[in-house]
Amino acid sequence: MKKLYEKELGRWGIALFAGVFLFVIVSVISPKAFFINDDENIMYTLAGYYTNGIPGDHSFVNYVLASALRGLYSLFPRQPWYGIFHVYVLLFAVVIVEKTIIKEGFYADWSIFQSLLIGVGLFLTVLVYPTILMQFTTTAAFAGTAAVALVLGRRPQSDSKVEQTVDGILSGIFLLLCYMHRKNTGYVILCFYVGTVLLQYVKIITYKKEPEKKGGRIKGFSKQTIIAIAFLVCIIGIDSAQRSTAQWKEFYEYDNARFKVTDYPHDSFEENPELYKSIGWNTELYELAGKSWWFFMDPAINVESFQEIAQTGYYDQEPTNLSEIIVCAKELFLKDAIALITLISSAFAVLSLGYMFAKKKCRQKCMWECIYICCIVLGSFALCAYLLYRQRFPLRAYQTIAIPAAMIFSVEIVRLSGAIRKNESEKGENWIKKGGSILLFLVAVAIGGYTSIVAREQAVDRIEKSNRTLQIEYYAMQNLENFYVYDTSLTFRYLPFTVYTEKYPSNLMFWGGMGWNSPTFFKQLEMNGLDYLYSDVLLQENVYYITWDEYMPGNRTMKDRLVDYMKSIYPNIYLEQVDEISNNIHIYKFVQK
Repeated sequence: MKKLYEKELGRWGIALFAGVFLFVIVSVISPKAFFINDDENIMYTLAGYYTNGIPGDHSFVNYVLASALRGLYSLFPRQPWYGIFHVYVLLFAVVIVEKTIIKEGFYADWSIFQSLLIGVGLFLTVLVYPTILMQFTTTAAFAGTAAVALVLGRRPQSDSKVEQTVDGILSGIFLLLCYMHRKNTGYVILCFYVGTVLLQYVKIITYKKEPEKKGGRIKGFSKQTIIAIAFLVCIIGIDSAQRSTAQWKEFYEYDNARFKVTDYPHDSFEENPELYKSIGWNTELYELAGKSWWFFMDPAINVESFQEIAQTGYYDQEPTNLSEIIVCAKELFLKDAIALITLISSAFAVLSLGYMFAKKKCRQKCMWECIYICCIVLGSFALCAYLLYRQRFPLRAYQTIAIPAAMIFSVEIVRLSGAIRKNESEKGENWIKKGGSILLFLVAVAIGGYTSIVAREQAVDRIEKSNRTLQIEYYAMQNLENFYVYDTSLTFRYLPFTVYTEKYPSNLMFWGGMGWNSPTFFKQLEMNGLDYLYSDVLLQENVYYITWDEYMPGNRTMKDRLVDYMKSIYPNIYLEQVDEISNNIHIYKFVQK
């Protein structure tokens, strides 16, 4: 083990073993599920499950990555490629982070055991939750964190050219994967990436030994950085070019207007009835479309109406005040234990770094590292403050910032400890590296155990709900001559490894959602002989409505809300039950008297 620890290839091997071991343990503890149904929507689109096996395109994923995944689904349709992609990106990101920490532990004169404690502790406190409950936002953050770790762990003064080349190539690949999987996450990661690149430039420039090699090191590092940025620009250009058609432009216009209403506060019907009357919304339509039920099956729900409503909220409000920011922070940190654990763990890491800064020798030898860490802390705070100001701070957005920051803090704790030389006056403090590290590891194990239990409970609940939705998909595939519309009570789909090969639930559509008016949306309508999907489609002979007859928030079923809306437009209709699946899932037909 000591010989492996001394070599870069050996450290890769140790990190790979540790990463696989952690993932096996996590897999034994809990099944994997998607955190939100956005990922299932992406998967169904790219796999072609909406469009009879013909892979589609999705706006949330860059065109280049989407094309690669569509190609895999076309060549090997029996594999759940999107779920596999998540798992392997998460696994190799964890391996890269572990390798970086192990490498810094070696140069800091830590034992391999102590280095592994830090890496596993980081996994248990911050990384384990998003590896169980996967989502494209946090998986992209893992990829970006791996890219930053590879840059942060570079040692141009001691690394061989092969090591530098491998790290540079892998860093560029993971940076691209981050941006391609989730553009907004890519913007956040770029902040950490640029700061880390600047640190490396400063360290190369100020390196006093072997000054004659300084130019070569800067040239090599610059070349790799420029290539990574060039590829990123090309990927952005390809995506923009491929999605510049009239149909895509119409979708982006609709989606841009839509999210300002569905994702942010605005005037309600009760507060501003004149507004809704002016755009053709009655109380029944508002009950479905204005209260986060994602119902879009009405021609009055359009770009213009969304823009009118948005003017009363997101863009037309007074600047967010301090009290609103505090309320938004409380909503996350006081109501979500996972967010609070991550915050406390990161705060403890920052305090540990502060303790090291207090030592004069550490400040003298690691001045640029100290400045870099201060910038990371302030930058992370600024990113969080910006999201709080925008009143858009869900757990996944916070994790996008916390994951790379926690990795950097962990690496720097190990790195700075190596700058603190042992001497007689410091012998009494060795417990920090030995007994203290074991104690902290046991705390991390306890936190990781609690986090895993919470994640497992949420994953099991999501799988149970998803199985209910799978029932309606199987029902639709058994009745391909009909067309079915389902509502928000059945949008629970969180299964990463769903596979369809011969029959597809393409005759089943949600009554709204993020894909509304997208190219895939119209392709699916065309395959079902439809030009649009408004409420009058429900009156056609072979069109049926599926719902889960349970009370949703507001003590009303989705069926009750839809019936009220339909009767407000078509007074002479009634709802007739035609079939029942199970678990209180019913199939209905709207019939005109």
